[in-house]
Amino acid sequence: MFNNTKTKIQNFFIKPRSIKPKALLASILLIAIYCAGFWGWANVNDSYAMAEVNVPKVVEDNRTIKEHVFSLLIDECQIPFDEVVSAMAMIERCENPSWDEFDWNINSPTKGCPNGSVDWGIWMINDCYQLKNFDSRSELVRCATDTYCATRYACRLYREWGNSWEAWTCGR
Repeated sequence: MFNNTKTKIQNFFIKPRSIKPKALLASILLIAIYCAGFWGWANVNDSYAMAEVNVPKVVEDNRTIKEHVFSLLIDECQIPFDEVVSAMAMIERCENPSWDEFDWNINSPTKGCPNGSVDWGIWMINDCYQLKNFDSRSELVRCATDTYCATRYACRLYREWGNSWEAWTCGR
């Protein structure tokens, strides 16, 4: 029995085999994807693809994302209560009703974004119009898909737009 197993192992490594092109291509692609992630090559700045996936935060106090956003807007950003209610309604009504921090929306080309654009995260931060405020598209996507970073950025836009949510289409 041992000799038979030994022969099978030797034949496996020594015996010439024909490799199907599709199988070879698939193997090379999988190895390339693994290496790209391992060495960080997959983090391409000008790509819509997210090489790094944000892991949802473990919240010890068991509050929902809505509750965290509400707290950030009131406590940290010090936005008036009625404006916070408007922002929460805006998100709920048309920006991101599911309150999914990893949600995204593809937009058709416009005069300002001739190649189209993508809105990311709870606040639907646009990667064409808002890219000027980030070092790279991947940084924008990382921030937009992180509830805390995105909400702080929303506070900044609120202030820049004269204490208004008009930076968002639904806020107009």
